[in-house]
Amino acid sequence: MKTDRMPRINELLLHELGQLVEREIAPAQSALVTVTRVSTSPDLQQAEVYVSVMGSEEQKQHVLNLLLAYRREFQSVIARHVKIKYTPKLHFHLDSTIEKGGNVLALIEQLHLTPPAPAPASGMNRDDDRDADAKG
Repeated sequence: MKTDRMPRINELLLHELGQLVEREIAPAQSALVTVTRVSTSPDLQQAEVYVSVMGSEEQKQHVLNLLLAYRREFQSVIARHVKIKYTPKLHFHLDSTIEKGGNVLALIEQLHLTPPAPAPASGMNRDDDRDADAKG
């Protein structure tokens, strides 16, 4: 299988799973649920699905359990909507990348970083420098 095909398959699965999660999982949750990445094995037999859940640890575990419960149904929908040789078995994982990024941004805000002050102007421009060199 061509290597340029795998990113397209991953993107198709990401899009389809994102819609499924939005339709089937997210409405019943008070947490924000997002499919962040899909990585399919080259033989199309397995797909690692990374999901971000913005909420408590209980909410994260609940969403992961729901995804595992809906796994076969999701695979069935994918088999109907995405035309590939095999429908991969889905393996769901929590992805904390977005949450970690939010923590980093919060830390930066706590530091109250301000941009450095511009360097003071010397009052001379390049032409003045050349004139000074010519005279001196």
